Amino acid sequence: METGFRKTNKLWVIFSFILFFIVIIVALGFVTYVNNKDSIRHLDFHNIEKVKVDYEDYDNVEVKLPYSIKTNEPYKFKIDLSKYEINERSSLAFGISYSDFYVYADGKEIFSRIVNKDNIVKSGGSTVVIVDLPLDIKNSEVLVKVVPKLKSLNHSRINEVYFGSRSDIIIKKFVADFIIILLAAIMIFVFILMFILLIFYRSFLKKGNYNVMYLSLIGFLVGVYFLPQVWIIKFLLYDVNIVLYVLEYTSIVCIPVPIIMFLRPKLDVKYKTMFDVMIYVDLVFLIAQHVLTISSIIEFKEMLWLTHLMLATWLVLTIIAFFTTNGSEFPEKKKLTVSAIFLFVGILIPLAYYLIYKVVVYKSFMVLFVFVFIVSQLKTALSSYVSFESEKMKVVVYKEMALIDPLTKLANRRAYNKFVEEISEERYSGWIISIDLNDLKYVNDTYGHKAGDELIIEFSSIISKEVNENPELRAFRIGGDEFVLFFQTSPDYDVDEWIDMLKEKAADTLFNVSDIFISFAAGAFYYDAASGFDFMTALVVADERMYKNKKMYNQRFSR
Repeated sequence: METGFRKTNKLWVIFSFILFFIVIIVALGFVTYVNNKDSIRHLDFHNIEKVKVDYEDYDNVEVKLPYSIKTNEPYKFKIDLSKYEINERSSLAFGISYSDFYVYADGKEIFSRIVNKDNIVKSGGSTVVIVDLPLDIKNSEVLVKVVPKLKSLNHSRINEVYFGSRSDIIIKKFVADFIIILLAAIMIFVFILMFILLIFYRSFLKKGNYNVMYLSLIGFLVGVYFLPQVWIIKFLLYDVNIVLYVLEYTSIVCIPVPIIMFLRPKLDVKYKTMFDVMIYVDLVFLIAQHVLTISSIIEFKEMLWLTHLMLATWLVLTIIAFFTTNGSEFPEKKKLTVSAIFLFVGILIPLAYYLIYKVVVYKSFMVLFVFVFIVSQLKTALSSYVSFESEKMKVVVYKEMALIDPLTKLANRRAYNKFVEEISEERYSGWIISIDLNDLKYVNDTYGHKAGDELIIEFSSIISKEVNENPELRAFRIGGDEFVLFFQTSPDYDVDEWIDMLKEKAADTLFNVSDIFISFAAGAFYYDAASGFDFMTALVVADERMYKNKKMYNQRFSR
């Protein structure tokens, strides 16, 4: 009877631990970020703001970084290091996307990155490198030659360039991206935990409560989308940058699906068909993207404008559906209005900025807003589930209590009747033992009904111990001093010896009435289900043998 409560409490403890873990990690991350913010000012790190670009009609034109170049032809840019002191620890760090590139110092190539022609993704994706500079460099200008791989795009981009020691550049960029790394990592971590929990607590899904699964999947996809774009992640996973490229463009297409699945049951049913179509279109687009990219017809990056257009359409339609749904008719929608605003704003602003300026910004802003939405809805979903489990356990307990005798804690007459139905259907065999306590009327008349109840309780405790020690034994109190036991054993089992052992245990049990020891009359009969013998008929035989045994006792100990 306690199993259900323990399982629910255990589940609640796990969920509480997850939320506590998130709060602690965020708090520690914030403290670390604040503490390091001042110390990183003293690092050997410089942000190079301008470079000289050489392409088409531009010859040594100074531009401010980051800078978008409207060309798909090879170009060069020069990095002036004249105002920096170069030593044995000096390095240059920059990111290049969808291109081959070569780095030269004093006319000599010191680094190159050439996309492998055998790659599934021909452009090579986006990557970050740190190039160690020669100590004996004479010319203060470092030349970078870039060869774009995606000819269908008429623009390329020169990202930020950093100068300093390798270790200090890594520390600086890690601290700068710490918040987005932390939030994205937490959302991925929560998804993994929830996935594990859903495996072990399948009743969660059986009830149809998919909210936690959808929410954790939203967080996972957002985290997987943004982590590959983080500078430090690109640097650390340089050798598998193609994997990051595929994850980034796969996750952004998948994000709408769990959001739609989460919102759809809470919004007006008239939008169900629209949401279904959106999901199918999204999945078809996802498959088409991968087929086209693998076939080298067109790449993820070249289809990004279509991806963002689709996302914008999805977002507008979802917002319209959300705010035109009547909250009084759909109370679930009303409950998530505030948190949904965080979700919509967190996605809408960065998406609109990209569609206008072709630049991905506000990454931390979007991750933070989506994180707030997920945490608030996870709390609501988990609280609802725990409440549901508690109510379910109450129902189970009440049902079990209806089958338990309140005085002895043994199964009662109602449970016995269910058992008779069960054994008639299952057709399993065993010994039926009919038991009737001796001297209960004498105890009631002489010492009162309280003493009589104590006699019944003492004997029942003996029976309970036997039931706990023998899984094959079932015991029922069917009347005042009447008990029925069923021993699911073979006909060769010496049941008479077992009854004698039980009588000895009863006689040895202390009872607070001096002239009474606990005793009982018993009769047993083996019920063979295969013989076609009726269970109730078998019980009658056991009762007759019990009455015979009781008559012998009364003749011997007449009161």
